[in-house]
Amino acid sequence: MNYRTLINDFVNLYHISKSKIAYLLQIGSIIFVNKEQIEIEIQKQVSKIINIKQHMEKLSSFQDKRPIPQ
Repeated sequence: MNYRTLINDFVNLYHISKSKIAYLLQIGSIIFVNKEQIEIEIQKQVSKIINIKQHMEKLSSFQDKRPIPQ
């Protein structure tokens, strides 16, 4: 079975236009190609969130030690 036959079968079976199939294939290939880059970016964002959380915890512990103004 070749690529063209597969797409035509898909069009007939699911009633989706060829342009939509091409779009979905393009999105799939972009996600597949960039999977490692996406994982690296997610890890960077998680690290930023952890750093911000740790910083906020330090600030809150710092503020707790100050006397409450009367």
